[in-house]
Amino acid sequence: MKKIFLLVLLFAASVYAKPLQIGGDAPLFVLKDQEGFTHNLSSHRGSFVLLFFFSRDYTFTSQRKVQKIEKMIKDSLQENLIVYGISTDTVKEQRAFYDKMHISFDLLSDVKGEVIKSYNAQSILGTKPIFILIGPDGRIFRTFDNMQKFLDSKSIITSIIKGSL
Repeated sequence: MKKIFLLVLLFAASVYAKPLQIGGDAPLFVLKDQEGFTHNLSSHRGSFVLLFFFSRDYTFTSQRKVQKIEKMIKDSLQENLIVYGISTDTVKEQRAFYDKMHISFDLLSDVKGEVIKSYNAQSILGTKPIFILIGPDGRIFRTFDNMQKFLDSKSIITSIIKGSL
């Protein structure tokens, strides 16, 4: 009975989570990457930061998302943009996934899910695949709730980052 109540409570919390506000301060974090190095969001003031949240490493959807993000970065978004993938996998698991996928951006380990929760990327089924673009001022610039919406916005994001908009 307690488990059912807890599941209902978690579901309700994920449904009624307060969405991030465009223009609002991005929640700060300090997380370790696949090599054990610490990354701090506040140290990236002055740059655009793209966070994408994904479910655990080695799932089919995670592999596909990581490959698409890598291609996008190589094609056009490599300048003036810091990219982090965030999941609940351990540093060791992130390292193995990073090596397997041959990617150029860092994967951050949020084992406790605290950052995932602060960005409203948590659902009853785990981590929601969302994308958050943080502006140079540390505020939420744009959010994307699915991969296709994000990929369709590539030219807009590129223009923003290159300063042509």
